[in-house]
Amino acid sequence: MTWRGARKRSGPGWTTRNAPAPDDKPRDPTAAPPDPGPTRADVEVAIGRLFPAEDHPALLEVLDLYGEEPHERERERVQLALVTLSDGNVELLLDLIRCARQDYRDVLYWNELAAGVRDPVAESIAGLPLLTPELTPKRLELLTEAVPDLGRVAVLWNPVSAAHSKELEALDVVAAALGVQLEPVSVTVPADLEETFRGLERAGAEGLLVLTSALHQMHLQRIADLARRIRLPAICELAEFAEAGGLLSYGPPPAEMARRAVSRLEARLRGQAVPGRDQPLTCELVVNLETARAIALAVPAWLLARAQRVIE
Repeated sequence: MTWRGARKRSGPGWTTRNAPAPDDKPRDPTAAPPDPGPTRADVEVAIGRLFPAEDHPALLEVLDLYGEEPHERERERVQLALVTLSDGNVELLLDLIRCARQDYRDVLYWNELAAGVRDPVAESIAGLPLLTPELTPKRLELLTEAVPDLGRVAVLWNPVSAAHSKELEALDVVAAALGVQLEPVSVTVPADLEETFRGLERAGAEGLLVLTSALHQMHLQRIADLARRIRLPAICELAEFAEAGGLLSYGPPPAEMARRAVSRLEARLRGQAVPGRDQPLTCELVVNLETARAIALAVPAWLLARAQRVIE
């Protein structure tokens, strides 16, 4: 880790029998065949990666509960999503199977979010981001204030997120002024989180800044747990991160975020112009003192005095 300063159609041709309907477009004979999608083997590989070998037969039997009814479609694709989202947790897998049997589309949607795929529903409602990437440099400053002599900061980002590259550029400028070395670490699938944090520990990371994305938001608890395990002070935009055990969060309060989302949705439904994203009325600094004690960090008293919330 280097820290930086800153299918073709066969036969002679179409016949009367298989000619396309007048309004249909014939398929390009040079185009690649459609993706057949996940297979049973893919599901078994995922189980093998996340669960103990002795549990595999029973897990396959339980997974096959999905697909017994006519409305339970795309069996292998959904099963693979179920295994991936469970992340090796049997109880969670059972809950997800129950959800899939009610509406499999929910599980596929959650899996796309967890994989960091852009959320088209949120974008169509909001029009513009509700979050505050322009405050990312401020979060770096707060992290350096909380951790004296902070030298090496890892930045957890997702290349799928369009805003993250700009955030990294802004961070480089502030890091240079603060005398901090940055190491952007990209994660695009949840399965990479464990190894990512092991790498951070080996590389001597002294702090962590988590950029906001759907993938990170779906796994805030896990990210907070991993950071705490290696005693890594971490900050994120979302208050849920500090509530989950991260050291710090700095961003708009959840109630403010919800109010602005509702305002934009109402404007769209009424055919009005969607309000632009202005600076939030307030930003909330949350400090988790329990985590500070667990990682043997003495948070300066003056920083605690500035916090809107302190989790004991």
